[in-house]
Amino acid sequence: MLLDARGRPAGTADKRSVHDVATPLHLAFSCYVIDAHGRTLLTRRSHRKRTWPGIWTNACCGHPQEGETIRRAVNRHLESELGLRAVRLGLAFGDFAYRATMDDGTVEHELCPVLVAETVGILRPDPDEVDDWEWVEWPRLVERVVDAPHTLSPWSVAQVVRMVREGLVPTDVLSRSTAAAIDRVHGGGRAVGSRTVDVLASSQLRVDLHLSEFLDARRHDVPEATDAIDVLSAEIDSLTAAGGKRLRPAFVLAGHRAGGGSDDDPAAVDAAAAVELLHTFALMHDDVMDRSELRRGRPAAHRALRRHHGGPPADADWFGISAAVLAGDLAFVWADAMFDRLDAHARRVGSG
Repeated sequence: MLLDARGRPAGTADKRSVHDVATPLHLAFSCYVIDAHGRTLLTRRSHRKRTWPGIWTNACCGHPQEGETIRRAVNRHLESELGLRAVRLGLAFGDFAYRATMDDGTVEHELCPVLVAETVGILRPDPDEVDDWEWVEWPRLVERVVDAPHTLSPWSVAQVVRMVREGLVPTDVLSRSTAAAIDRVHGGGRAVGSRTVDVLASSQLRVDLHLSEFLDARRHDVPEATDAIDVLSAEIDSLTAAGGKRLRPAFVLAGHRAGGGSDDDPAAVDAAAAVELLHTFALMHDDVMDRSELRRGRPAAHRALRRHHGGPPADADWFGISAAVLAGDLAFVWADAMFDRLDAHARRVGSG
């Protein structure tokens, strides 16, 4: 199910035909499975999978069929991929969205409600979907997200970070969620839209998708420095994707609406995303000055960038600090570039 920029249905396409370098936004889901002891099931995606083969991730992911509710889609995938049946199902987030790019350029671009299931049955993974699995304690999974995020799918890293940021553990999701809440997310094939999420969540969704697309495009701005830009851009993207309340861009969009503007105005979304990118620049430099170890439940930029240092170990901290300053500067430059696009929007409106 293809979606527009606000998460509304915009047609359908065969799954095999759309996963390429320009994958359109489409509807999906992610499900975390827990056992009676509260452990979380990790699965390794089969090497036969088109996207992220061989990477560890949450229990299962999938795409609802046209007219199929999220609940039915989750139950269908749990049974067909893992041989399990859900006895309890909870909704963690109905508005999670992400865009990620594989090394070969293939893009995954999804509005992806996140659910938690308690299941019964004997685990019998389909080898076309899963080639290994393990049960882990939730704190151990959080540690892995912090220490070795490259070993996990990009969507599971962002989802775990958001759960940590919001103080959730999977068992909490099961206890606080209701069947009605799940069914409201995707009733009868209708995608998540502004009618089913609050104003702040709706603003966050639009800005997050816009930022992700913008940052991915910037990787190719300086071909002769692609490797360095990739490292810095990935850290900027990781920090923005890790969350935050997005109050500043929400205020920009709310002010635009209050002045009679449309939610779909690309200039307003550009301005809102630029403000968030400017905030990202400030956070990166602030963490260097404060010597902060963490930001949004993940290593601060100067700590995360240490792993790219190839010289003497004694210089790793200084390398991380230098790289974080550069990443912050780059976020500032890109924020300025987004603001510059407002002039182009204004010229198009004036000429129209």
